[in-house]
Amino acid sequence: MRTIVIGDIHGRINSLIGVLELSKYNPQNDRLICIGDYVDGGAKAYEVVDYLLELDDISERVNIFILGNHDKLFLDILEFDFESFRDRKIIEEIHWEWYNNGGMATYNSYLSRSDEDIIRHKNQFFNKLSYYYEEDNKLFVHAGYDFNTDIKKSYDSKKEELLWDRHLYKSSITDHSD
Repeated sequence: MRTIVIGDIHGRINSLIGVLELSKYNPQNDRLICIGDYVDGGAKAYEVVDYLLELDDISERVNIFILGNHDKLFLDILEFDFESFRDRKIIEEIHWEWYNNGGMATYNSYLSRSDEDIIRHKNQFFNKLSYYYEEDNKLFVHAGYDFNTDIKKSYDSKKEELLWDRHLYKSSITDHSD
């Protein structure tokens, strides 16, 4: 079994399909670990989630889907503000930060769908996303965590950090030649 790790799809279904084709992904033999940000940015967020649900359905392996910061922002709207979802003005005003940072594309992708289809995605996909996954001394997380403690303690005390922390990324691009 191979494990294929993909992150930051951001509503780009053609890129997702292309990466899977390039990797020669086989749902009978391979497992996916997706590390978040399925939505926001590209115009096909609904299609990305639908495709991942289809792949998970036909896969003989247990795939892992991790929550990203963009997914959390969208899930919060579905969870706490769904009654206003079809009112663009309310979404633009109340959730302006999400909307102006890629959320408009996700909003447009989902707006043409039925409430039942949106709720299905919420229940079958977004509600099931994990903050992290740990296996064989490997950690899969969308962003980062407090390196001075273990992941479980980070989750218990600062789980939002798992979606937003950029410490590892920033340290990887810092010039250490000095």
